[in-house]
Amino acid sequence: MDLFSGKRVLVVENSEFLSETTRQELIRLGAFIIGPVASFTAVIRAFENRLDAAILDVHLDGQMSFLLSEAFEREDIPFVFAVAGSSLPRDFQGYVLSPDPLHLTLIGRTLFGGALQ
Repeated sequence: MDLFSGKRVLVVENSEFLSETTRQELIRLGAFIIGPVASFTAVIRAFENRLDAAILDVHLDGQMSFLLSEAFEREDIPFVFAVAGSSLPRDFQGYVLSPDPLHLTLIGRTLFGGALQ
């Protein structure tokens, strides 16, 4: 899958293990990784970089990260919430989600296009 090739992807993730595994797989797929970051402050600082997309953990700093979506939309940066077993507030039902943070095929197609199979 070359959807990630050359893309600058921000990874926002609380779990060190998952973020490292995700980072390694994205690098293998040709992405340039910003992060992983695990705080709201670090996410805001990441906007100083050119970002092609972001993968956001729903839980961040002990809070839900949904409010970050406004910042990504304002900057016209595609993003997905990568969740495993979390439910979503009604206001966010329109976002494409991956049931597993490591499901990078679905995430890549959602961020950068391509038909889902």
